[in-house]
Amino acid sequence: YEHTSLKKRSFWEVRRDVDHMRRLSKQFDHPIDLYRPPYGDLTLTALVWYALFGKRIIMWSVDSRDSFDEFECVQENVSPGRVRLGDIVLLHDDYQHAARLLDSVLEAFRRNNVRCAAL
Repeated sequence: YEHTSLKKRSFWEVRRDVDHMRRLSKQFDHPIDLYRPPYGDLTLTALVWYALFGKRIIMWSVDSRDSFDEFECVQENVSPGRVRLGDIVLLHDDYQHAARLLDSVLEAFRRNNVRCAAL
């Protein structure tokens, strides 16, 4: 996959990503049904390709801003008081404080009787 805006991708580059997703799904014998477009950018081309192959587009409703803000700000951005029932929180796994943040946030949710689910 490439984590570039779909607005900058050609028809064939999007198709290559769809094919890659299908190969990974088969290789690990695990369905990949959801697709989150990088930066939230979606094009008609991408929408058509993902729909043709049975993938559902999923967007987030709460941006943690973990790729921009310091740990304490991100922690506040996704605190139980800011996240509502049904929200989808965007967190990235490639930032140095991601694991510590996730542990902290999940513990705060547990204390507030909020259940989380992985998508």
